[in-house]
Amino acid sequence: MIEGIRLKNFRKHDDLRLEFDDEFNLIYGRNNAGKSTVFYGIEYCLFGNVLGFKKISQLATYKANAVGVELIFKSKNGERYKLQRIHKLSGKHRSAKGSYTLKKIYDDSESYVISSDFGDREEDLSLKINELMGISKRFFETGIHFHQGTISEILAGSKKLDIVFGITAATTLADIFRARALEFEKEAKNIDTLRITLDQYKKEKIEQKEKLQNQEGKLKEIQKEVQNKENELKSFKIFKESTEKISNSVESYEETKRKFEDIKLKEDMVKKEFEGSKKNFGTQSSLKKKTTSIKKKLTDNNNKLISADTEIETSLKEIRELENNKIETENIIKQLNDISEDLKIIIDDVGNKEELLKKLKTQSNQMEIISKKISTLEKEVESLQNFFRDAERENGDIEGILKRREQTKDKPKCEYCGASIEHSKIESEMKLLKEKLQDLRNKIKSNENREIEVKNELKTLREEEKELNSGTLTIENSIQKIENLEEKKGKISSDEELDQKLKTIKNSILSKEKTVEKNKKQLEELRGIEKDLENELHTIENQTSRLKELDDKLKGFKGEIAVAEKSCQTEEENLLKNFASTKQRIEEKIEKTSKETSKDQKYLNETLSQIAKKMEVKKEELSLEHIIKIRDELTELIITKISEISTILEHLNNQKNETNENLNEIRNQIIDLDKNFAAIEKEIILLNKKEVLAEKYRNFHKLFVEVQTIIRENASKVLEKQILNLHQKLSSDDEFKKVIIDNENYSLSVVPNEMVSDEFYPAAVYQGGGHKLILGLAYKIALGDLIGTPPFLLIDEPTEFMDSNNRITLLSNINTLSENTQVMLITHQDVDKITCNKKIKIER
Repeated sequence: MIEGIRLKNFRKHDDLRLEFDDEFNLIYGRNNAGKSTVFYGIEYCLFGNVLGFKKISQLATYKANAVGVELIFKSKNGERYKLQRIHKLSGKHRSAKGSYTLKKIYDDSESYVISSDFGDREEDLSLKINELMGISKRFFETGIHFHQGTISEILAGSKKLDIVFGITAATTLADIFRARALEFEKEAKNIDTLRITLDQYKKEKIEQKEKLQNQEGKLKEIQKEVQNKENELKSFKIFKESTEKISNSVESYEETKRKFEDIKLKEDMVKKEFEGSKKNFGTQSSLKKKTTSIKKKLTDNNNKLISADTEIETSLKEIRELENNKIETENIIKQLNDISEDLKIIIDDVGNKEELLKKLKTQSNQMEIISKKISTLEKEVESLQNFFRDAERENGDIEGILKRREQTKDKPKCEYCGASIEHSKIESEMKLLKEKLQDLRNKIKSNENREIEVKNELKTLREEEKELNSGTLTIENSIQKIENLEEKKGKISSDEELDQKLKTIKNSILSKEKTVEKNKKQLEELRGIEKDLENELHTIENQTSRLKELDDKLKGFKGEIAVAEKSCQTEEENLLKNFASTKQRIEEKIEKTSKETSKDQKYLNETLSQIAKKMEVKKEELSLEHIIKIRDELTELIITKISEISTILEHLNNQKNETNENLNEIRNQIIDLDKNFAAIEKEIILLNKKEVLAEKYRNFHKLFVEVQTIIRENASKVLEKQILNLHQKLSSDDEFKKVIIDNENYSLSVVPNEMVSDEFYPAAVYQGGGHKLILGLAYKIALGDLIGTPPFLLIDEPTEFMDSNNRITLLSNINTLSENTQVMLITHQDVDKITCNKKIKIER
């Protein structure tokens, strides 16, 4: 049920608000007032478009850049909702961009349900509207909104009703089930072929399993032989490790022996150098005495150096002090000369102090005279300015009186009492005032000229005053400078005293410089002696150090020789131990393989026996060359045997890998066969199921064909009964005893009451417009009730071409036709005779 609507820039309405009654609402007004627009607004708000309008811009008022509708409605369970929809228009072609919001209304608040701003789609809103109100777009067009001038069109039938009743869906399902049945029946024909293929896979699998067993037996034999050869190879690798140990021991022994010989050789060389050094330089004790003597000489020489250096430093310090006194005295002489020069320049320039004082007094007198003149002139300027102010005021007064007299000379009256005055008196007064005004202006001009003269004279005097002030300041500064210079000159000694002092300082500096030069020569001689002594000391210390170093080396060689001898003995024992261990392993190998009868093994055992026999030598007879020879023979035998076994192993491993590859190939073939076998079995099971399903789909096809017939027949029967019942309520005449609906196209036929037989006539052409309208309205309402109880009906002008009796009957009964359905009716006819809950007049 719709509670209210607001249309904003929608067709003919800029901003229209309406509230509706729960049951029956009558909407009326002049033609083209915008009554049908209200129904279009409801359709637009609910579904986002309006039947018959191609573009949203066609729904907007002229030049509007947006169009919108707000709808307040109640859901099936009585809850209140607000639906708002708006489209913004832009560009030359006024393209529309829309949005919507659905809110739930509470007593004191609102909450969002869905909104396009949150990403909800138009389909989401359609589903929500269907859920809340039980209507869809198709239901709205078929059984809710009855457009003006189209109500009777339903009488000719409509194939769209197949969609409404679900017949189209039943037809589609019947076709789908028939197509699936044909598809499955075609596939099921392949079952026999698949079973033959399955038998072939079984035979192939048995053959592959036999091959697998043969290859596995072969692999076990190869693995056993590989294991034997690997064990044999391992034993020879142990022999190889033994020979390597012998080689390492031989190398260690040779290296230790070489080190021992190197140490002995170095000891001999150091002894030879030590004896030679003693012969050339003397013993360590004699070198020590020489060192002590030279150090004593160095100490004495160093003391002399310090004394000479101190005397030079003292003389230089005295010279620096004398130089400072010299500079200070010269600065004082220069300062005295500068003061005398400055005094001479000032006196030559401006005169002496007495002359300047005299000039200063003269200028002071002139300043006093000029100041008096300036004061007199300033007073005169002030007097003239006072005159100008008074004259300006007087001039204004006279001009004001003259102006008033000019204005009242035709009707002369006293401006205070209003009494009449003679014209001649006014003329006389005006003449006197004009003369007085002229005289005043002459005085003003004369005084203005005098003011200019006085100001010019003042300007000249002030410039003179400024020059005198500047001259006075210059004289005072000069006097101050003379006094300052004389004061400085009085504080400085006389020229003769300063010259004598400077001469004494210069003589002292010359004497000190000669002393410094003498001390420097002595210092150079002492440093030469010091250098010679240091070189001699350095040579003796190096000789002493070298003798000590050689002595220490000789002592160290004794320990190194003892260690080297012990290392040689240890390495010799290790070599013999490894030699004996190898011999034992050879004998163990011979004993272990003595029972083997193969030709190769017998030859190997004989060779090993010969080597073992050569190794049976006494320790004192065993030489390094003999050990190396036996090692080389054994190494050659082991390398040859390892190479031979490795070649055999490589061949066996290749056979093993080839057999493994064959095994993997056979296993993969068996897996592929199992997969194919399982896939065919699965396909056979699936085809068996499809065969069963094909039969079911055939039955479904038949069922939905029957459903179409049943729906059409049942819908037609219900509609026929309901249409006849509604027509009797809406029409003032009981015309028909029966109505018939065609099951194929849903067109309506009627059987009039006066007919004896059941002969029927097409309703679309049987009667005139008014009667067709009533019958069409009954058909539309019956359709709505059959599809689902509509929450509201929008009926637009159902009384066109209708006589008054039928019109009144229809309008009086229309709100009673559908229970729990809100009715909104638009009409121009008999508005005052219609009883309804709310009448709404639409005005432009």
